[in-house]
Amino acid sequence: MNAFEELSPDALRSGRADALDDAVATALAAHPLDGVETEYPHYRGAVEGPEAPPPPSEDHPVFYGCFDWHSAVHSHWALVRAL
Repeated sequence: MNAFEELSPDALRSGRADALDDAVATALAAHPLDGVETEYPHYRGAVEGPEAPPPPSEDHPVFYGCFDWHSAVHSHWALVRAL
């Protein structure tokens, strides 16, 4: 399913939630919801030291899903906007 097939570009750019019907909103929320509790794989950068860094769920308890913290924040924001 292409969630954007039936939406006009103007409706998408408006940022208004009423431009999306329930089916489209559900389709767009599927990926962010999958990542909310997905801890690994996770990018931590080049950590080279004798001690292992804490797991993402301890380091960033709210925003640990997705590949990195930044993507997790964007995914959560997309879900909030869909409400």
